[in-house]
Amino acid sequence: MKILITENKRYQLAYKILDDILNGLTREDTDLNIGKDSVFSNHQVSFFDENGEKIMEYQETKGELYVARDFISPLKIFSFDEEEINRLIKWWFTNRVRIEPEDVYLFRDLRD
Repeated sequence: MKILITENKRYQLAYKILDDILNGLTREDTDLNIGKDSVFSNHQVSFFDENGEKIMEYQETKGELYVARDFISPLKIFSFDEEEINRLIKWWFTNRVRIEPEDVYLFRDLRD
């Protein structure tokens, strides 16, 4: 059976899936310059799943968002290419977390 989904609906469903995943993650905000002789902030935001695995990490000084590929695996059903995934995640992260990354990078593993 084939189901036709409009482009707009495809994105809406993807955002809903990402929202559902985000609700199950734990957020940790850290200033990496605490204890250093610096008046500047080096804010880092990390998101962990229920197993304590790092799923996403935003680094303020670089403006970069690192995302584990496992995080986006539920989106494979929509056949997005990597460029679409990057745009989708950037828009979604900006609107849901209220931080606008300059770049999005997908990785297999975000362990320290």
